[in-house]
Amino acid sequence: MKNRILLLSICILLPFFGCSAQDETLPEKKAPAAIPAPAENTPTAQPEPDDVIGYILEQEGFTRETARYIPDGLEILANQQAMLQLHFLRYWKNPYEFPKYVYRLTDFQDKACAEEKDAFKLFGFSQIQTGHRAASRPEYIPELKPSEEKPLQSALAELYKDCDADFSAEEKSALDKALENVPMELQKQLAFVLLSAAEAKYYRDRALRNYPKDKLSHAFNYAVKSFTIDDENPPEEFVDGSLINWELGQAIDYDDFYTGAAFAFRGAAEMRKFLANPEIPAKEKGGASEKIDISGITLEFNTPLGKAGFNSANDNNAYRGEEYFLIIDTFGNDTYRGAAGATGSLDHFISTVIDTAGDDHYIADEKTPCAQGAGILGYGFLFDNNGNDKFEATNNAQGMCYFGVGILWAYGGDDDFKGHTCVQGSASFGIANLVKIGGNDSYYAYYTSQGFGFTGGYGCLIDTGGNDRYVAEPYKLVHAATLGHDNLRNYSFCQGAGWGQRGDIFGGHSMAGGTGVLQDLAGDDHYECGVYGQATGYWYGTGILHDKAGNDHYEGSFFVQSGTAHMGLTMLYDEEGDDSYHVWKAISQGGAHDYSVSFFIDKAGNDLVSSWSWVNEKGEQSVENTGKKAGIGGTMTGAAINNSFGVFINIGGDDTYEFYTKDAFGWCMQNADISSGRYDMFNAAMFIDVGGNDTYIIPQMELPEGWGAPGNNTAWKRYSTPGNPKMSFSCGIDLEKGVIKEALYK
Repeated sequence: MKNRILLLSICILLPFFGCSAQDETLPEKKAPAAIPAPAENTPTAQPEPDDVIGYILEQEGFTRETARYIPDGLEILANQQAMLQLHFLRYWKNPYEFPKYVYRLTDFQDKACAEEKDAFKLFGFSQIQTGHRAASRPEYIPELKPSEEKPLQSALAELYKDCDADFSAEEKSALDKALENVPMELQKQLAFVLLSAAEAKYYRDRALRNYPKDKLSHAFNYAVKSFTIDDENPPEEFVDGSLINWELGQAIDYDDFYTGAAFAFRGAAEMRKFLANPEIPAKEKGGASEKIDISGITLEFNTPLGKAGFNSANDNNAYRGEEYFLIIDTFGNDTYRGAAGATGSLDHFISTVIDTAGDDHYIADEKTPCAQGAGILGYGFLFDNNGNDKFEATNNAQGMCYFGVGILWAYGGDDDFKGHTCVQGSASFGIANLVKIGGNDSYYAYYTSQGFGFTGGYGCLIDTGGNDRYVAEPYKLVHAATLGHDNLRNYSFCQGAGWGQRGDIFGGHSMAGGTGVLQDLAGDDHYECGVYGQATGYWYGTGILHDKAGNDHYEGSFFVQSGTAHMGLTMLYDEEGDDSYHVWKAISQGGAHDYSVSFFIDKAGNDLVSSWSWVNEKGEQSVENTGKKAGIGGTMTGAAINNSFGVFINIGGDDTYEFYTKDAFGWCMQNADISSGRYDMFNAAMFIDVGGNDTYIIPQMELPEGWGAPGNNTAWKRYSTPGNPKMSFSCGIDLEKGVIKEALYK
């Protein structure tokens, strides 16, 4: 799915790249003194506006109401897409309101994760972002009450009946014997999980009623391999891949699907709550609860959905995930292989793992369909408390879904997450959450991961603390970005990326992208990717990266750090710290292309922002430190081309900018011929730095007439033609003081 949709970018982008070179070694965090600006660059009179964007628009005769797209034109485009997410058209029409949407979204998720015991809140919120709220709040989900007499046996009998399976007399007798020393309250909690699974099955099956049952197995197999398939040369088995997305994606009743997920997830959440404080509830209001001992228990029994196991003995256990519908383990350093907490097959549509202690190891190889909190045509949940844990998988894991719901919450410890494709908060046609509470953690992937949303999906990766490392492998080439982007690095679509199914080039069946969010709430963090990442959007997709605190480093190649192409909404939002941002090529740091909206907002700290590539003696790009730098591309730092909005905002701090291209710092190119419908659609580029003593390291290059060069306490414009000058806006401004409303939450 990686070649077809990117092709048009080559034709549009290549003519716009400028190149200049300069011999120099990599600077320290604070770069050397600036090259003097050209003489014609005149300092401003230093206004102190209480609305900077309103002020700079006013200087050219615009307001926020006039400097935007024509709404009717956007609706025509949007109506050609299936499954457009509800927020998209609103903020496409009103780009200046998009940051407030991001602030509210990230603030809610921040608070939801602060309430560590309430994982359901984030699941419900994620559901709402996809346009559904059938069961987003647990208090409104119908209560399930296990039987007072033989609760577990009764619940299991009901589950067998709902699955049209036989609960044999032999199994009943064996279960009666196994439960002789199991506290009744624990039996009730296990019964509640089984009753919840029965409800989940009912709603999941009902959600799929409009799709032929004999096609579901094929759809499952396609979903397992979807993002590993080269669309230019797909295997014969999956030449109908885009049609599967089109038909099944729209046939699913998501209200029913999420209702089933809500029942199952609530069952798991209630079990976690009980394990944290095992007790018999008070029999009457105001009465005292009674603590119970659930240690030293080993229980395992069959269900029609797979085995259920409960182990509270102090053992180091090993499990094969695909054999189990439910695993609860409260002690030891355990090993989970295969589809643990995941839908291992079409029939194994629900799986939950709850591990409350130990340094655990989760392992899934390339033969495993999905693992570690993953749902494909079903529901997969994994909760791991405490310990320094390792999560290793190939594809489809660690908070992942495709036509499903996949959730992983890990608490405490320094954890290591490794995978390749569709891992670490990756959602397609559903909900995927990976939440890590505390610890210095490492996340490693290649593709469509680390907060990724495909059509109909809301995928988020949230880490609440610690010095974390996020790497979407750029250099070990698997998906080389050879379509005019960066031959030396991979396509990523990671770290806050939204992507849709593009059909206008060939074949039709266009489907709008989903939402991908990467959110880190504390610590000095490292972000690294190839092409498309760190808040990126493609084909009506939304990409968000929010870092709340710490001295962070961001590094990527092309369409990164809120770099967007082809109808995307993106925002990178860093609240504080001395941060460094480096881009190896182009269209990044608030760079937008083709009806896209990109915001880059850094609110504090002494930051280093740069874009250049190492080059060899022939001027060719290199990944090695050659000591020679060149600007390989443009459309950077609040730049916009082809009817887009590119906004770069940096507030406070003594910042340093090092660039070797002129197509940056508020560069605007509307680029529409009068015969095109685009001619009357707006294009806006804004670079705004407020506060601090800033340094601009730029080469002395000849600038077009009317252009100014960036400088401290200076204003400038950078327009390119052709295009409609009446529908173009360019401004670069460096101010000592001023208020930017788009950077305010309230």
